[in-house]
Amino acid sequence: MTLLGKLGSDLPSRYYLGVDVGYKEHVAVAISLKTFLRGDDRWKRAQCVHFPSTQAGLRKLQKYLDRLSADPTEFFGLCEPTGGYYGASVFQCLLDRQYDMNLVENATVSHMRKQLFPSLPKTDEMDCRVMARIGYLHEMVGEEFTIR
Repeated sequence: MTLLGKLGSDLPSRYYLGVDVGYKEHVAVAISLKTFLRGDDRWKRAQCVHFPSTQAGLRKLQKYLDRLSADPTEFFGLCEPTGGYYGASVFQCLLDRQYDMNLVENATVSHMRKQLFPSLPKTDEMDCRVMARIGYLHEMVGEEFTIR
């Protein structure tokens, strides 16, 4: 029996958020703890949200997150420290709204992506899923990554 089967509904509501920043568009995904604990690869196909790097885009991101949970403390988020002001704006916006946001080195995401998706070309959706996975491993298994 899996850990998920043993714990059942006693699992806390927890989401791992990965945000890939871009100049005109960002991509984000929030993957639940339950999805990761299933032990299969469903997390690799989690639905992402694409949103413009504007105020309207930040509202779209918030609607996406609110559909999962209106409580920002249920999220653990990761973002690469790239993108200058347009990356900083989405990161700061989430911090201001009390989301637990952290930065992870680009090289860490790249290395992990190559391990998890060795034969596939890089995509923004893939990177945000990998960041969510890194957040899960960091918090649940104690994996040491360059997170700050």
